[in-house]
Amino acid sequence: MSPLLQVRNLCVHYGGIKAVEGLNLDVMEGERVTLIGANGAGKSSTLKAIAGLVAPADGVLAYAGQALRAIPAWQRVGKGLALVPEGRGVFNRLTIEENLLMGAYHRKDSEKFPQELDHVYSLFTRLHERRYQQAGTLSGGEQQMLAIGRALMSRPRLLMLDEPSMGLAPVMVEKIFSVIRKIAEEGVTLLLVEQNARLALEVCDRAYVMESGQVVLVDTASACMENPMVRSAYLGDGGG
Repeated sequence: MSPLLQVRNLCVHYGGIKAVEGLNLDVMEGERVTLIGANGAGKSSTLKAIAGLVAPADGVLAYAGQALRAIPAWQRVGKGLALVPEGRGVFNRLTIEENLLMGAYHRKDSEKFPQELDHVYSLFTRLHERRYQQAGTLSGGEQQMLAIGRALMSRPRLLMLDEPSMGLAPVMVEKIFSVIRKIAEEGVTLLLVEQNARLALEVCDRAYVMESGQVVLVDTASACMENPMVRSAYLGDGGG
């Protein structure tokens, strides 16, 4: 079976800085995959290249059997490829509900929007309570909920999440990841970048470990949890 997402020899450069160099990545339909690495390892740049937000210097990107590089970012969303960006990127002056509907801007089946709004509100009840409130007045955790909900309104087949727990209180992180698990159980394929490596490995099936723009290890999440290098560098227990 062919991967839903296939990346070969991906290179992302910012001037003379090589953020990603020769990366290979596969994500199968229904799989949960995480990218692990220190700050500056190239994880976010990889997601941005897949989403179409940065132009690769080299490499092949294929999604559902179709080459991606010539397809603009907004059309990739229409094909079921959605990114929840680091920093959330909500529309501050729009209400929660208006933000959610922006996630469905490319869709023609507006008769389904009320049902899907209800689904998002069932995942994030706090958003429903405040659905007419401006997004810019929300807490960081509430904005993260909103960013995920907005992506879900695009009806993603592959959902990419960039640092969903960043800057959030532990109780909010627990809530966000509870919803991420539910989304995966509904059949959405996940590609996750997450600073909390232990949490990412608990949620995902497989992991790619990145250092200096390159993949240095690919293994199952459970094997990575037991790998001395991963445990020492990213799980904070010195490998013991």
